[in-house]
Amino acid sequence: MSGRHTLTVGCSGAGKGSVFWGIAGGLAPAVAADVVRLVGIDLKYGIELSVGSSLFTKIATAEVDAVETLAALETLMEKRGKAMTGRTREHSPSKASPLVVLLIDELAGVTAYMSDPALRKAAAASLARILTKGRALGIVVTAFLQDPRKEVLPMRGLFTQTIALRLRSRDEVAMVLGDGMADVAPAHRISPDKPGTGYAIAEDGQVMKVRADFWSDEQIRSTAKQYGRASSSGGSAAQ
Repeated sequence: MSGRHTLTVGCSGAGKGSVFWGIAGGLAPAVAADVVRLVGIDLKYGIELSVGSSLFTKIATAEVDAVETLAALETLMEKRGKAMTGRTREHSPSKASPLVVLLIDELAGVTAYMSDPALRKAAAASLARILTKGRALGIVVTAFLQDPRKEVLPMRGLFTQTIALRLRSRDEVAMVLGDGMADVAPAHRISPDKPGTGYAIAEDGQVMKVRADFWSDEQIRSTAKQYGRASSSGGSAAQ
């Protein structure tokens, strides 16, 4: 995850939750060791993230809260940038300066579907700046998207790694992965009975078929209980 912004796209039932919790749960030991901090945005009432909420320093479930969370990450990014200038070009995670992983359960909720146009504009601008400057500073974004229409995904090119789970058509594969990729990474041919299966496209263009295991609510709760924090509801993304 370090040094990579990851976008995962898939239709309903494609297994986005498996990828989400594979990442969050996989990082849980590092969260407990205080070298990774998870920050979440879940504008669908926080339903997805609430099951493992203690793994997160901060979870934003309202539009205003999401904008404030992104702004706090920008503040942290600027602080780290000033501290690293003239010293190092790459961030090394530590207890004093952990890797921050922002997990966005539904990217369209931030970039396209916010009810307040001013908040939507502010959120999109903050997210674009984080995607542009954050990874060298130890702040990475992992976002999930169901609707791959171009107007919902204006910042696809700012993600350095893309995972295409099951999609509905060759056109959707092209929207997510780029023109000519439907034959190389035929995500539209993935069977509905194989959720979590997809194609990962790395920054260098390398294609790899991947599979994320299913995480039950019980497994998520158990992992959060073992590795999570005592409370995440009042946390700050910039802590």
